[in-house]
Amino acid sequence: MANKVIAIKVDLQGTQEQQKKLAKLESEVKKLTLRRTQLNKALKNGTIGLKEYGQKIAQVNTKLKANRREMLVARENILGLDSFTKKLGKSFARLGTNIGGAFVGLFAIQKLGQLVSSAVTTIKDFEQQMANVKAVTGATAIEFQKLEQSAKDLGATTQFTASEVGKLQEEYAKLGFTTDQILDASEATLELATATGSDLAQSAKVAAATINGFGLEAKDTQKIVDVMAKSFTSSALDLNKFETAMSAVAPVAKATGFSLEETTASLGVLVDAGFDASTAGTALRNILLDTTKAGLTTSEAFDMIKGSVDPSSTALDLFGKRGAAVALTLANSTDNTNKFTKALKNSAGSAEAMAKIVGDTLEGDVKKLNSAWEGLILNLGENGEDAFRGIVQGATDLISTLGGLTENIHAGSDAMREQQVAVNTLASRALKLNEGDEDRIKLLNEINVINPDVLKGLDLQTLSNE
Repeated sequence: MANKVIAIKVDLQGTQEQQKKLAKLESEVKKLTLRRTQLNKALKNGTIGLKEYGQKIAQVNTKLKANRREMLVARENILGLDSFTKKLGKSFARLGTNIGGAFVGLFAIQKLGQLVSSAVTTIKDFEQQMANVKAVTGATAIEFQKLEQSAKDLGATTQFTASEVGKLQEEYAKLGFTTDQILDASEATLELATATGSDLAQSAKVAAATINGFGLEAKDTQKIVDVMAKSFTSSALDLNKFETAMSAVAPVAKATGFSLEETTASLGVLVDAGFDASTAGTALRNILLDTTKAGLTTSEAFDMIKGSVDPSSTALDLFGKRGAAVALTLANSTDNTNKFTKALKNSAGSAEAMAKIVGDTLEGDVKKLNSAWEGLILNLGENGEDAFRGIVQGATDLISTLGGLTENIHAGSDAMREQQVAVNTLASRALKLNEGDEDRIKLLNEINVINPDVLKGLDLQTLSNE
């Protein structure tokens, strides 16, 4: 992986004296540089002799070199540059090692802090959700490991996060599903939720109710969601209408031998005809009960209505006022219902196809990205706490280095100010003393103790006399 670079701007202020000195040096360097350019032009134009040029350019270069050296020292003094860069380098080295250099340069310190905080929250929330799953399912260690891995795998490859998949598992567990049943039903339910745009809890509830209503098994969940997806794209049915209607008719449909596909097709025809979901489900349930009671199949009853001289009267006689209108609609739509039933029996893959269409958007891509990111975080967390501890500790070292530098600069600045005040005070007192006063030497010695650089190289007795 290519090396990344972090650029941190350190804007620290030295004392006023340091700033003035640095500004003066910078100004002098500019003047000397300009002077050297002028001399070069003069030599080229012949307005100055070679000997004179050699003498002057040597003086300029010597001063320029000296000023540049002083500028470097001044900047180091203001920034504490030497110790700072060493500490900073160690902090970055540690930070880069712990995250493989992958994130270095992508985030500023603040963003890195947010990233780590978010990652820790993600791991914590997932662990809590899976603890809920374990509590509700009563899963063994091996069963729980399967559930946890399934949540991570599905969370990393779908629009839903691992924590949301864990919530789905919890909902299925509350509905009485075993670990194996949950594992069998999860992926198909995620397809259903994606295709319909519904939340996982509702999708799980509807799928589970349909499984129980028709006496099917959890492994049949894929078949159920495919039938549902196909019916949603081929009729006015949707998840809410399907849930409402099926809750009324499913147990009776099972008892009378009416298949999932036949029941769904009949409900689709009725909803298309303008019946609300509750009316359609309740009326279809009554029709199934009444035909069974009369010893007829629904096909026989509908043929009687269609072949009757007065279909309305026949429907009324067979199914009463509440069921007559529904029975007439179904009797007149048998061809459509049969075609729809056949299409639903061949609906394998419908939920996946619908989910892909619905998810093939920018919003879908963002959701998948978020899920994949959470998967990465959980995998890092799975490898132990060391990875995130390293990141946190590395970032802490870096911030501490910056904080320590600031403290040192301020402390140094305060000390220099105090030193300057003390020296100025002593110098002022020394200047006020009469010539030959021995106390002047004492004051100069005190200045020398405070800051030897002030009187460096000077003879104190001579200085006192002067």
